[in-house]
Amino acid sequence: MRSQIWRSGVGLGERARRATHTSLLAAMLLAAVAPHARACNACLEDKIAATYDWQVVSAAQARGHTIVFTAIAGKVKADDPALAKKLARQIGAVRGVDPGTPRVSLSPPAASFSFDPAHGSALKLLKAINQTLAPSGLSLRIVRVGAPGAAAVAVVPR
Repeated sequence: MRSQIWRSGVGLGERARRATHTSLLAAMLLAAVAPHARACNACLEDKIAATYDWQVVSAAQARGHTIVFTAIAGKVKADDPALAKKLARQIGAVRGVDPGTPRVSLSPPAASFSFDPAHGSALKLLKAINQTLAPSGLSLRIVRVGAPGAAAVAVVPR
């Protein structure tokens, strides 16, 4: 063992220190990248489940309308029912959103609503909603367009 340490020119203490530095560097790199990572599928499914309303989905499908499930981006307090009601009103006030369909959850932060695709795309509607929410520092990001169990509509930002 002693001859191996001497040949490498590095003692066991130096090896341990290098290994610690490497581990620390890897941890710092992961911490820096983590906020930019995409949400896991389970997290996205939680957002859908939190705002899923069978009656809204059924009525939208019967009318040929589309359901949009979104994540709320920005700082929200999970225990603020007044904020949830305010967000639902703001989303519902945007032209194109079907009246009475917005559903909001603050834990996890998510919202859903239905709309008539004859009035435009989900992206166009989301842009209008986000302009309404901008003063509050909040915005919506699409999680899924279409009801769970049905074919999802591909959404490509332009």
